[in-house]
Amino acid sequence: MENSTTIILEKINKIEESIKNIEKKLDEIHPNTKRMENHIDFVENIYENVKYPFHTLMNKINYFSYFNYLSYTKNKKNNHILLNNEN
Repeated sequence: MENSTTIILEKINKIEESIKNIEKKLDEIHPNTKRMENHIDFVENIYENVKYPFHTLMNKINYFSYFNYLSYTKNKKNNHILLNNEN
């Protein structure tokens, strides 16, 4: 019976040591998570301030890109017709 009690006490001591290690690691991690939370808040605030101008700019770029594409394909088609008519 005494041997069994000793084994149980050793296991309890190991568990306590493991818990202490986990608590120590959590204490080390906590400041970093706080810094990450601050960074996420910063990025979200920046995004809130620039999202409308950014989307407006991207819409303009897409608009002009589309018309440039149409112009390019039209010119390409016309050039192809001209080349074929030269023969």
